[in-house]
Amino acid sequence: SESKKEAQRDNWLQIMIKRGFADYLATYAASAHDVLMAPYITFDKATIISPYENMKTFEDFVWHTRSQDFFNKVREAYKNGERPPTEFIDFLLQYPTMMVNIHTRNDFHSWLVRHVPEYRQFNQKFKEDSPHLVGGLSIGMSSSFDSNFIMFNRPSKAHRALKWQAFGRAFGTKVPHACCTSEDKEEIENYYENMRKLCREDIILMPGKERAKYIENNFTWVNPGSVPNPKLKREITTYKRNKKGTQENCVETYHTVWVGEELSSGEEWRGDGGEKAKKVLEIFKQQNPDIELQGEFKAIQDKNEVFKFREGGRIADIRVGPDYNRPGRAYVIIRTGEYGDEYSFYNYDGTLLSNKQTKLGTIHVKTKNRAAA
Repeated sequence: SESKKEAQRDNWLQIMIKRGFADYLATYAASAHDVLMAPYITFDKATIISPYENMKTFEDFVWHTRSQDFFNKVREAYKNGERPPTEFIDFLLQYPTMMVNIHTRNDFHSWLVRHVPEYRQFNQKFKEDSPHLVGGLSIGMSSSFDSNFIMFNRPSKAHRALKWQAFGRAFGTKVPHACCTSEDKEEIENYYENMRKLCREDIILMPGKERAKYIENNFTWVNPGSVPNPKLKREITTYKRNKKGTQENCVETYHTVWVGEELSSGEEWRGDGGEKAKKVLEIFKQQNPDIELQGEFKAIQDKNEVFKFREGGRIADIRVGPDYNRPGRAYVIIRTGEYGDEYSFYNYDGTLLSNKQTKLGTIHVKTKNRAAA
């Protein structure tokens, strides 16, 4: 027999397989990534269940993104025994069917019901029937609801399976809606895309080790630390990438200039005292006499400097550098607004980036055997 500690660590599946305690195992999962990443599992067959007719799912979501501060203010009001923010209550009452899943404590659920009497609790203590529900873990998995609107947020990182299944409570025959932060939306969109690529019979039926290696080498995850079950042994390799920018909060204008091979050769910009950049700027002025140029000028000498000079005491009002993607061309970027808390800016090739970054990475699941008790 196994110790209680091992059972609590959720290793029963690995133990059953490795020690031959069962001749046949069938697994069912709405969020199968942990099982599919496990190299000790090889499947004989797989059935991928398709949505029923007229089912509305992830691709049909209508998103209502809110800042993290929006949710934090609600939890702060609860902590202080105050009324929920008016903005929050007004948002809840705009929609006839909403599930509020932003705190796991039953006391929070009863607090919300006291202040917004249209709501009912769905948790360990109460399983009430209402178009307006508030709950936590009970509203996140294993139940079906008439509601097609999920509000989800947690004060700490939630395991991706928990988050995915919580959003799935809004699926059904009605168009689903979701209220969350842009960060949660990005994680769920990334998870959906990866699961869509992963849930294919030719991948599922690979030998376990081959399948695990394939996933490790071919799938990138947003905030990978919260993707696998935290009880699994895993190695995570991460890096950061700037998010896509938008014109709505862009504080720069981008101009491309044909300057010829000699001036656009990026390798020769470093260490020349900014001479090539000055020549490019003169060409730009001749071609664009109506554009007024004022402020600090910087020669951007290589790709590693693309993200510099946008904060601190060395902010550049005018940036000039080579376009590494288009030989013969250089760029001139002109600052038009403040580099505030969140803004968009231009890369050397004219693509828009956000100053906000996303943590990306790959996951390798360790499989070292545990000793029997």
